Amino acid sequence: MGCHGIDETLKTMSPEDLNIISLAISIIILGYSAWSDFKTREVSDRVWIIYLPISSILLSLRLVSNPQLIHIYAASIIITVGISILMFQTGLFGGADLKALICLSVALPIHPTPNRTLILPINPIFPLTVLYNAYLLSLSMIVYVLAKNLEWRLVKKKSLFNITMKMPTWSLLLAILTGYKTTYKSLRGKPYLYPLVEASGNIDGPTWKLKLFIRAESDKDELIRRLGDIQ
Repeated sequence: MGCHGIDETLKTMSPEDLNIISLAISIIILGYSAWSDFKTREVSDRVWIIYLPISSILLSLRLVSNPQLIHIYAASIIITVGISILMFQTGLFGGADLKALICLSVALPIHPTPNRTLILPINPIFPLTVLYNAYLLSLSMIVYVLAKNLEWRLVKKKSLFNITMKMPTWSLLLAILTGYKTTYKSLRGKPYLYPLVEASGNIDGPTWKLKLFIRAESDKDELIRRLGDIQ
């Protein structure tokens, strides 16, 4: 089958079929990018160079068969891009997160199979639904983090906080729920771990403080280097 045959096949597909193709491609590409981010804290730009053009073609084909959807598609893309840029500027998103959500907004501006589900989504903007669910899922990490801290304190019999840390009680509780105690070696060796403390040296010895907000684009190597200088 030549390029002309493939083009004709795509044109005869229903919007639902194109949605499913977009969904499958998105799962594969975003799954790979998540794995790459977890392993190396980096996602190659080649991923988005492949993802965005394919998504644009599939979006165009859906609009050919359903031109009345152009307004909701445009609104979804504009809203998603706007929120993504805002979150990137405030440090809640990294560059890969920004590109992923923008590409997803083109691939699937609205929920892919609304006609085949009994429960209709409250929010028609699919990328934002994915974003909400991702943040809700991330809350489950609290259980894991709390278990790690309990192990450190009760099993290893070690202190969770340095005695020089002077922080309000609510800050310490938040730290226990969002980060866990580990070794300096483990921190350096695991790409997905970031330090939750900052240290500064002076003539009286190091001063430690909790850093409860870390920008997604923060330079981990620099943060760790500062800790190493105090070690």
